[in-house]
Amino acid sequence: MKYFNTIVIALITLYLVTSSTAYAAPAVIHLRVNAMFSKTKVIRFTLLNDSNSPMELKVGDDIVRLEAGKSIQVKLPAGARVLLNSVTQLHQPGAIVAEASDSLSGAIVHIK
Repeated sequence: MKYFNTIVIALITLYLVTSSTAYAAPAVIHLRVNAMFSKTKVIRFTLLNDSNSPMELKVGDDIVRLEAGKSIQVKLPAGARVLLNSVTQLHQPGAIVAEASDSLSGAIVHIK
C-alpha cells in the first residue's frame, strides 16, 4: 500500500509540474514570414562623376570604375550603400556617397 501511495504522489507531482511548464510556453510563435517571401524594392538612380579624375566606387557588393564626366545607372535594393573606394580631392576611401532610398528613385547623384 505504501508503494502504491508513493507512485500516486509521484504521478500527481509530475502532472502538476508538466502542466505549468506547458502553459508557460508560448502558444504561437510569430515569425517574420513577410520578410522571407516579400520582394525587396529596387531603387534606380544615376551616379554622375563631376570631378576631373576617375573614381572607383563600391556599389552594393560590386566595384565600379567611373571615369571623369561619365555617368552610370545603378539598381540597388533599398538600404544598400554606394561607397567611395578611391582617394579624391574632397573624399577619403570608405566615404558614403549615397544610400538607396525612395527619395533617390530616378534621381541623378553628382559626385565631386
